[in-house]
Amino acid sequence: MFKQGNKLGGRKKGSLNKIQAKVKENMTLIVEGNVEEFQRRLNALSDNDFVKAYLSCAKYVIPTLKSQEVKMEVRDESAPTWLIELSEEDEDRIEESLK
Repeated sequence: MFKQGNKLGGRKKGSLNKIQAKVKENMTLIVEGNVEEFQRRLNALSDNDFVKAYLSCAKYVIPTLKSQEVKMEVRDESAPTWLIELSEEDEDRIEESLK
């Protein structure tokens, strides 16, 4: 009977199957064999097209960052009590000092 935790064979987690491994190997050979041609064609592109091609390639080399969620808590949206309790004299003094 199968017990939890016992593996009954199969590939280890994350390992490639034979077809995936062969495809990856062949793609590596194709890319390695065409580096000079790729560079020549990149050099012939307009600035705009070069940047697009560069960014398209970079995503396979440079890890992308996950977006970060920022949470902000607003404690009290009302005016401070000292501001509400200002007298007319206080308001006049503030207005005079701002002139």
